[in-house]
Amino acid sequence: MSIDWDDAYNFGTSLKISGILLPGNHLMRLYKTMIPVNSGGTFRLVYKTSTPGSVEVRLATESKVDGEMITLTNPKTTEKNGWTVSEYDLSSLNGKQST
Repeated sequence: MSIDWDDAYNFGTSLKISGILLPGNHLMRLYKTMIPVNSGGTFRLVYKTSTPGSVEVRLATESKVDGEMITLTNPKTTEKNGWTVSEYDLSSLNGKQST
């Protein structure tokens, strides 16, 4: 994994993950924080692949209290300039503090 300064969404930087991945689950922790979710909201994940449709991206959060991993599914997905923009509804996490 490396920082990619040449191809980034919205004039920022991006992480570049390269190499050959075999089919299966691959967990990559990209961000860690403690955010209390009290009234829903939306989490936006933006990514690009060299072969569109070949990668299924899942977003998961882990409970600080019981260690339960919750996977958020069914994002609202749009395409913008070659980037996939996935927006996840956080209402299922109401009342929880995620890490």
